[in-house]
Amino acid sequence: MRPQSRHHENAPSQPDSPPTSAAFDTLARMVAHEVRNALSPLRIAAQTAKASTNRGDSDPLASRVIRTIDRVSVITEAILERESGFVDGVHPSNVISGALESCSTWNADDAPRVEFASGDLSLATNSAVLHHIISNLISNAVRVSGGDPSGVSISVHRSTWNSAAGSMRGVAFCVTDNGPGLPQAVLERLSENGDIAGNSFDPWQGGVGLEVVRLLSQCIDAKIEASNRPEGGAQIIIKAPDQLEAASVAA
Repeated sequence: MRPQSRHHENAPSQPDSPPTSAAFDTLARMVAHEVRNALSPLRIAAQTAKASTNRGDSDPLASRVIRTIDRVSVITEAILERESGFVDGVHPSNVISGALESCSTWNADDAPRVEFASGDLSLATNSAVLHHIISNLISNAVRVSGGDPSGVSISVHRSTWNSAAGSMRGVAFCVTDNGPGLPQAVLERLSENGDIAGNSFDPWQGGVGLEVVRLLSQCIDAKIEASNRPEGGAQIIIKAPDQLEAASVAA
């Protein structure tokens, strides 16, 4: 347990307010830039090592290194692309089409099924962050579905939910797969009490990509609902509020 701090009369006075969100945002960009520069040559080296073994995907270590670097890159790219406190109007159809294009390795006939509910689905949020959340969910769903995108379904509809800030309205992005389902530790980590697993999770257990989704969802005040379907596979729902305050994105 972390000891509580105590105030001493002779101690230096503390600032009345913490550093500004802009300062944290600048620091995040600096760290993200350094991480990207460090990971790029590592990924090239891992890809080269994997190719030189002539074993393809049978080289598990190189494949794991590449997969983990790609997942970390989702965070760094989202930070670097984001303008501080930037909120823009976006339509889910553009988010989905952009996400499918960025992670597409399949033929058009084999693409995931996509369904949009009728009515106005537009919202004001950080489109770059939302794009990375959805693209990561889609690529993860395709991976656990054995690389078969036809086993993945995406639906978008209006939704309401309760949060600490009160009743919320927004748009729900639902992604389902036909994989083996999510481990209990990942389900707990994605829940509202998402820190249950703490730092004990194993990056090789398949939870890293969804941990990226969880962290990015916090940036846009989105709610995550994750479950395993009775018929098999997992379902993850991202509920993004209609209107995101600029201060929330920069915080």
